Amino acid sequence: MLLPRLALILALLPGLYALALGLGAAPTAGALAQRAALEQGLAELDAARVGRARLAELARRHGLWAIEIRDRAGQSLAAWQRLPLARSGLLGAPTAWVHPGSGARVLWWSARGGVLGGALPWLGLGWCALMLLALWNLRRPAHALAPQRLPAATTTAAPTLRPRLRVLLDALPGAVVVADAQDRVVRINARLADWLGRNPRELRGLPLSQALPLRDAAAAAGAPPPWRAGEGRLPRGEEAVLEVPGGTRRVNWAAAYAPDGSLALALLDASRPEAEKRESELGLLRHIVDALPVGILVTDAKDRIRLSNRTAARLFAWAPGELEGEAISKLMPVPFLNQPDIQLRDYRARTPQEAAEQPKVVGWRRDATTFPVGLQVEDLTDDSGGLLLIIEDRTEAQQTAAAQSRLGRLFEQTAEEVLILDARSLYVREANRGAQENLGFSLAQLRRMTLFHLAPELDSVATDPQLARLRAGEQRELRLNTLFARQDQTRYPVALSLTCSREEEPPVLMLLAHDVTALRAAESRLAWISGHDGLTRLPNRSAAMEELARAAAELPQAQIALVALDGLRELNLEHGHEQGDVVIASVAERLEAAFPDARLMARWSGAAFVLLLPEPPQGLDAALGTLSQPVELPQATALPAVALGLAPLRGRLEPALAEAARALEEARRGGGGWRGAA
Repeated sequence: MLLPRLALILALLPGLYALALGLGAAPTAGALAQRAALEQGLAELDAARVGRARLAELARRHGLWAIEIRDRAGQSLAAWQRLPLARSGLLGAPTAWVHPGSGARVLWWSARGGVLGGALPWLGLGWCALMLLALWNLRRPAHALAPQRLPAATTTAAPTLRPRLRVLLDALPGAVVVADAQDRVVRINARLADWLGRNPRELRGLPLSQALPLRDAAAAAGAPPPWRAGEGRLPRGEEAVLEVPGGTRRVNWAAAYAPDGSLALALLDASRPEAEKRESELGLLRHIVDALPVGILVTDAKDRIRLSNRTAARLFAWAPGELEGEAISKLMPVPFLNQPDIQLRDYRARTPQEAAEQPKVVGWRRDATTFPVGLQVEDLTDDSGGLLLIIEDRTEAQQTAAAQSRLGRLFEQTAEEVLILDARSLYVREANRGAQENLGFSLAQLRRMTLFHLAPELDSVATDPQLARLRAGEQRELRLNTLFARQDQTRYPVALSLTCSREEEPPVLMLLAHDVTALRAAESRLAWISGHDGLTRLPNRSAAMEELARAAAELPQAQIALVALDGLRELNLEHGHEQGDVVIASVAERLEAAFPDARLMARWSGAAFVLLLPEPPQGLDAALGTLSQPVELPQATALPAVALGLAPLRGRLEPALAEAARALEEARRGGGGWRGAA
């Protein structure tokens, strides 16, 4: 009853909507005021550009059914209507108005005076009343709406069944008989008639015990039928015996009883013939053989194919069933066609060594492509002399073996150190030749060592959590920098890369160790070059600035000295830049002897040097004399002209450098010597 009530409640909605529309369209006392407001709103519109949305807004505001704007020629520019056919005149005649700006004509329908406009409220009210009345009727008791019981129909002795029911009975997988309350046959299906060898029409009206000779399997012949054996009826599915022409048939039976005493009896065959069972078993076996992932071929004594499964047909690119009758040598010409002395029986079960000595077998597909064959041959147990062939496509296996062989050679021949560690204990399981040679241990010795034996400086407390994340798959790779210890106790820097392989059981860690001795030396060399002058091997200007900045904070009493060589330009022009470089390098070597207490000696520019002296120097004239000693060149003797500018640091680097530079210029203008506060 719930669904009809919901349907009637939903049906109320159209009536309520019609009632609301009708009441909204009813004339009001302010019609003239509304028209004036509407005309004012229309006058503000641009008739040529007004859209449907703007018209809809005006219509809803002023309670219109429809509105339309037409140009001077009568073509519609824009229109909107609340209901279909609102502009047809059914809701009344339209009101016309001319737009003062563009001359466009505006028509609107207010539904006052129209047929539907006046009748719509009454229609909505009537529909709602009708639906409410229907809802009230649903509250009446169910017996008040129940139809009167019809008189029972007179039954005949042998009622007939509908045609559709007869078709259904004939299509059932078992034998079915329908009987009336007097146990007289009404209908049997085609399967039961076939079992009994009788015409179904002959059995109609006969007593069921006479038409259906059925008895309990444990009862003797002539026993009463089991379906009406008093109150102790046999349970459903119990076996019984049906007497048929030429013998008996064991069946399982089940009966359904109607209130009027009629019944339907169903019989299922419980004794399939052995041939049918064998055929079913062979079909199941064939299905299993076809589903095997390997090819199966059965041959006769002459090596011709008697039976093949689908996998074998697919391997040789033949259709299922087309291989029967073909010679094995056609499918596998190598070696059975080009080497007649090789027979299929030579590939019967042998030891692995004997199997490896046999010639390789190559399969020939129908499209002329070939593939390596894995062949296993067994004798059949019958007396046919045939063979059972198990065939595999070894293409992928050979590719995998080749890849593993290549990886194995790469593993052994690479210069990198590759070690396989047990993921839990970290003991070495495998090590390539590079690791054994670099570390100086044999593989047997390495297998008694763990990662922390190889890298004694590795902190196990910090490394174990990282290894745990690597084993758990939370980290893909672990990189470490440490030192490996050789057998001779020497150590060398290595960069380690560890990855975990959880596909193996137990899981393993693959360790790739790269000897970075040369890299560390190159890094040290680059670091030295970045802070030193290549000619004089003294610190360069950038390194000197860093040292001077530290000294300004730590040694405020120190002195800065700028030393410059004059006359190098003429020397370079006369003898070449190489000779000038010899003079610069010679003066740089003499700086250490001239200023043994200097904290810093650096090349400041091309022919200038900077010195950091811890305290005001003594004996500057003697030091300059040492620097001005002649320099022997291959073709001449150079006399360096040395000038020195001195300034106290006082904790301020830039002012001290500027003061030293001014002192140096004064010394150079004076022809050499030194200037500044010593």
